[in-house]
Amino acid sequence: MTLKILHTGDLHIGMRYGGYPEHVRTHLAEARVDVLRRLVAEANNRQCDLFVIAGDLFTTHKPKNSLIVEVTEIIKQFAGACTLILPGNHDYTDALSELWQTFVTHKGENTILLEDAARFSLDAFGLSVEIWPAPCTSLHSETNNLGWMHGQQADSERFNIGIAHGSVRGLSPDLDNSYFPMEVAELRALPPDLWLLGHSHVRYPDQNQVTGEQIFNAGTPEPDGLDCRHRGHAWIITVDAAGKVSAESTTCGQYRFMDLSYQLTKDFSVLEQELLTADADKSIARLTLTGNLPAEVLAERQNIYRKLAETLLHVDIRDSRLGLRLTPTMLDKEFTAGSFPHRLLKKLTADGEAMQIAYQLIKEVK
Repeated sequence: MTLKILHTGDLHIGMRYGGYPEHVRTHLAEARVDVLRRLVAEANNRQCDLFVIAGDLFTTHKPKNSLIVEVTEIIKQFAGACTLILPGNHDYTDALSELWQTFVTHKGENTILLEDAARFSLDAFGLSVEIWPAPCTSLHSETNNLGWMHGQQADSERFNIGIAHGSVRGLSPDLDNSYFPMEVAELRALPPDLWLLGHSHVRYPDQNQVTGEQIFNAGTPEPDGLDCRHRGHAWIITVDAAGKVSAESTTCGQYRFMDLSYQLTKDFSVLEQELLTADADKSIARLTLTGNLPAEVLAERQNIYRKLAETLLHVDIRDSRLGLRLTPTMLDKEFTAGSFPHRLLKKLTADGEAMQIAYQLIKEVK
């Protein structure tokens, strides 16, 4: 049996993006639904057998019902054998979960919600595969939900897939050990032949092509904030008849977030070159600008800022450390000839940086 899987997770549908203007929030929220559509289309184009969402399909366990229904309708478009959805720590399952009750009411027959920590056979879908899920039942936990797998024996006639959501020591940060922490050694010692994980928003392994790996983390498919350095990833994983695993990372995000720092010495041209690109309208940037510029260049900065604001989806410019480049003529106009500040700064004209620092100190004292 050959098996092809699209592995994703951490879509966080329903994310609100507080702190951004309303039109930006709207675009970014819609993008998290749009990426699900693109992933389903990609899975169909690749003729995948399984569509796996390894937790945090939703960013909360109380999304709007209309959003839940919209998501179920998108997932119904998957043409493969079945879709497997694991509750993550943000959209966890419990006895009072209205989210998953509503989801189950509207989902398609080939969409499986992995709410139970128990083996699940895919025989009914024509696949000799057994799923080993570790669903989340709360937002935080100091222990993972892999315990039920210990001591069990896998069916060697089937391909065994573990699906879990949580941090993995050495692969994803979890300083307080509060996100269902797992260990690589523990995962490798358990029965599943393949592990499909969610929680970290960065892919693992961080490679475009992988062979022979047992553990995969999808990363978020749509960038979600300024700490996201990639363009959104998902895995296309193939298991051949001998059980050999190979995987290809696909880029699927629509927007990009950039947190950039520039030390400017001449003008603002580097900003225009690097930011005013073909996909600028899909870019959200925070810019920290430092340096000292000629007066005529500095006078034009608001025009440059306006151009960036009109072209990018959103830009936040921080230029409190961007200053005026001093010249001997400027010193002569500002300070009395022969005064201590004038003499000091004149001596430093050969060292522009030292002169700028001294000038700032003098201004602070005055």
